[in-house]
Amino acid sequence: MAYVSQCLGYKHMFCKNIRGRSPSGHGAYMSQLNNKHKVSVIVPVYNGEREIGRCIKALLSQTYPEELTEIIIIDNGSSDGTCDIVRAFEEVKLLFEHDVQSSYAARNKGIANSRGDILAFTDADCTPLEDWIEKGIDCINNGHPLVAGRIVFEISPSRRPSEIYDTLFHMNQQETTKYGVAATANLFVTKSVMETAGDFRSNFISGGDTEWCIRATGKGFAPYYCEKATVQHPARAGIRENLKKARRLGRGRAQSMLMHRSKWIAALETIAFFPYRITRHVWQVARAFRAGKIGLWETIATASIAKLMFTATTLAQLKQILKR
Repeated sequence: MAYVSQCLGYKHMFCKNIRGRSPSGHGAYMSQLNNKHKVSVIVPVYNGEREIGRCIKALLSQTYPEELTEIIIIDNGSSDGTCDIVRAFEEVKLLFEHDVQSSYAARNKGIANSRGDILAFTDADCTPLEDWIEKGIDCINNGHPLVAGRIVFEISPSRRPSEIYDTLFHMNQQETTKYGVAATANLFVTKSVMETAGDFRSNFISGGDTEWCIRATGKGFAPYYCEKATVQHPARAGIRENLKKARRLGRGRAQSMLMHRSKWIAALETIAFFPYRITRHVWQVARAFRAGKIGLWETIATASIAKLMFTATTLAQLKQILKR
């Protein structure tokens, strides 16, 4: 956003498209600001030196008024150059959560230090489109206090099967919101709803956003899908990256299951449903082929990866359950 000078001798302020505004125009603009929400954008980061700068630049280029936008980056114990990159952006508030290694603990730190009446969550490896905040707030203003935006995966020209797998099985907000859950990679919520549902569970390895959404939905605040509030997310290009996520998902699911079941019931349920769930994963790949989204070779390779990843998730889930 460019610096502009206000006509009544006010100090310079960041604005969008108001160069040469007249005194009466200034009054109208200030009235407009007073009628809009203060938004706190909360981004946890851990060893994110490769992507955090891109994320921050996208957040600083939003069409939503900068005067009403607070950007909070919470470092979760990075050992690379992440913090130095964040400090280069004077407009950004940098906080630290080094006591608990958890993105959910980091988000809670951001929430506790936020000033906005709307909280907007995204991840360090996401790139929000320039009207992301504006479109999310539009949905809030239309009576939806919990909003899940669209997550668009960026795939390389080579279209690796591991990338296709990631796009098919992760963060499809249009589908997950039908079941009352959404990802914090793209989530807007009023602070009053956040206070009603409570903070994220900071001990969760993965799936803390799912668990939180279930709590919010149980209190009458189901997430609403907003396609126009969009962030871009790079698809995981390698098997190793996807395996790491698969195992983390398994451990997180185990934590969620153990909140409501005994260790042995959780273990038996995990084993009993394994054949059905792995078949469903393969069928999901086949549906993408039938819809013309992927070719035959991509279908065969992606189905193999899907079976590998779900097996890894299940084994990690069982291991975490039996550790209890």
